[in-house]
Amino acid sequence: MPKGLIGQVLPEEGFMDAVLKQAGKIAEGAPLTLKQVKHAIAQIVRDPDQRELEPAEQLFQACYASADYREGIRAFAEKRRPVFKGV
Repeated sequence: MPKGLIGQVLPEEGFMDAVLKQAGKIAEGAPLTLKQVKHAIAQIVRDPDQRELEPAEQLFQACYASADYREGIRAFAEKRRPVFKGV
């Protein structure tokens, strides 16, 4: 898939299937990381004076300290799909 703002242009027919497939891939990610990404996106769209960066930093650190992070590293090294548990 090309990198950039637009990765694909799809016809209307099959569009929702492609969206759901991509959403499924995203949902397979580590829950703590997904939470951090959602928080970061929410802060990016806010006025710079209103952004809450300390909670984002705490979430970021929690991702690296999590069992899911270690599972992701192990799964990558073992060439298998990770099994995330949200901890």
